[in-house]
Amino acid sequence: MPRAWQRIVAHALGSLGMPSDELAGAVAAHFAAERRHVMQLFPEARTTLERLRERGIPLGLVTNGDATQQRYKIERHDLARYFDVMVIEGEFGTGKPDEAVYRHALVTLGVEPAEACMVGDNLDFDVEGARRLGIAGVWVDRLRTGVPPGSVARPDHVIASLTDLLPLAERERLHRPMPPSTHSG
Repeated sequence: MPRAWQRIVAHALGSLGMPSDELAGAVAAHFAAERRHVMQLFPEARTTLERLRERGIPLGLVTNGDATQQRYKIERHDLARYFDVMVIEGEFGTGKPDEAVYRHALVTLGVEPAEACMVGDNLDFDVEGARRLGIAGVWVDRLRTGVPPGSVARPDHVIASLTDLLPLAERERLHRPMPPSTHSG
């Protein structure tokens, strides 16, 4: 991402007739630092993850993006301890909505598509990509705007907050024993 941000800034500067690779690099670096500084978890994220773990629900993290950026977020917020598998596009080699990503997570978790749900805020990548494999798609619509007219993606469930996952998990009987762990800690 840092290289992409630098290219974007360089292009903008060039279009203004002020090309400068040095300034583009400085602006991109400043943007990256500020972005990291303001990035926060949603307030209910940690509590929701803890409650789902307490119920014995196997959890996987599937995320697109650069490995360095994603690992930084995971480490900064101490998220790895909640997940049995983490599939990061920059490490795995492909990202959502590629079926390989979801299949890898399912195999690692030891669950079938019908036993799983994908929770995310992107209708196409998170919801529809998973639904093509028979995984329930849960769309986080924080602004409560609803599925846009004409959208191909049709979530199985729409929630406004991650805490809405708790009653959903209860209704859908998403509580089963954890598979044996293959890692320590």
